Amino acid sequence: MIQDYRYLSVEILFQLESKNFRLDSVRKKYFSDLSLPQKNIARISMLTNHVTRLRGRLDQIIEHVSEKKIIQIDSRLRCILYIAVYETLFDKRVPEYAAVNSAVDITKNLLNRKAASFVNAILRKMLRLNQCHPNWLKALTKKSKWCSMPSWIMKKWSKRFKSDELKSLIATMNESPPIHIRFNPNKIHLEDVVNSFKKNNIKTNTIDTISYFLRVDCGAGMVMSTELFQKGFISIQDPASGAVVELLNPIEGDIILDVCAAPGTKSLFIAEKLSINNTIFASDIDLERVKMGKSDVRRHQKENINWSIADAGTHIFHDAD
Repeated sequence: MIQDYRYLSVEILFQLESKNFRLDSVRKKYFSDLSLPQKNIARISMLTNHVTRLRGRLDQIIEHVSEKKIIQIDSRLRCILYIAVYETLFDKRVPEYAAVNSAVDITKNLLNRKAASFVNAILRKMLRLNQCHPNWLKALTKKSKWCSMPSWIMKKWSKRFKSDELKSLIATMNESPPIHIRFNPNKIHLEDVVNSFKKNNIKTNTIDTISYFLRVDCGAGMVMSTELFQKGFISIQDPASGAVVELLNPIEGDIILDVCAAPGTKSLFIAEKLSINNTIFASDIDLERVKMGKSDVRRHQKENINWSIADAGTHIFHDAD
């Protein structure tokens, strides 16, 4: 059970909900504490990302089927239902019976038989709705929670955009964003990155904005297990984040303070543009994310980043060690 990707996804979501931790920090801890197969890491990352992004939509579905307010359902039980509902309705690669049976078994192990019966009843009812009323989900799409966006944003956007524009914007926001990697042109050439990825069944494409960024079209779950990643030749980074560094355009002799910097992909990008004689002072208030930043510094073998734990609002700094 401890290695099961659904079980770990539930526990990560529970930590996220009950302790208000950041998703990437919680996942990083589980991944570092457990020796997991790469396919499990990829699956857990995908599930927890999708559930977090579509939280409002999943809440609405669960409330409709269970006839209970989501707040009335035990928090760990909610996390079990999030995973099961997502896999059953939105992930066509997972057989319905597998998602349902797994959710019931996990509930028995984590909670009790009564809770497991509740989960089974909700999921079976949902499957019956799919069979007898195939358009039942379409009716829910007209309600506000389906957008999975905060109400204050919806009010603001409703005033700014026309109806069709708003629908298109929300649909785009609810899509799974593509994974991008940045390679260090001082260490490796584009052709070598592409060819190395091909050997690992990872398909990539160049993008128009920055020449040393690649979009991962297939095999994203395998990126972190490649030699290129392990040895610091590449980083996972969004081009929009990289554009900030391009706009900064650091030059030799600059004194650079990067606050709210963890996990440090921009700091690393800046460090790659400067020599060892320059120091980037990177800080963040989150200890666990700072640890991630320091770990990435070691992976990239960069000695010109000085990490500290700091509250940028109060200017209080502490040594990250």
